[in-house]
Amino acid sequence: MPTQPPFTISAKVIHLVSRISESLGRINQDYLQSSPQLRKQNRIKTIAGTLAIEGNTLSIDTESDQVTDQASDQVKSLLKILDNQYLAVPEMMERLSLSHRTYFRKNYLNPAVKLGLIEMSHPDKPRSPKQKYRKQK
Repeated sequence: MPTQPPFTISAKVIHLVSRISESLGRINQDYLQSSPQLRKQNRIKTIAGTLAIEGNTLSIDTESDQVTDQASDQVKSLLKILDNQYLAVPEMMERLSLSHRTYFRKNYLNPAVKLGLIEMSHPDKPRSPKQKYRKQK
């Protein structure tokens, strides 16, 4: 014997469900997504907490410097492989023995470009598939 649900699905119910879903999506986008800066600050606080448990007395400023130094080391290694000729991203990644493009862009390429240490072959088209990079002259 089939059971009957205690409600009827009507156009009004479907409309209300869609409005609830849209509202939840807006809430998620506006309030629940954290910024990269917040994640970095939380990572630094986690390091500070771990060091405090271990009895280490480094300050948060020192740990922030260590995170920056790590990025600096990655940029330095990128600059070592570059010279006056333009190289594409796959060529640079191969020379650095890296395989993850997103990691390379986030930790090597973007910081070097932001610091003005390397230049693009097509600065007016930063997302061009023909984009290449070389050490700033």
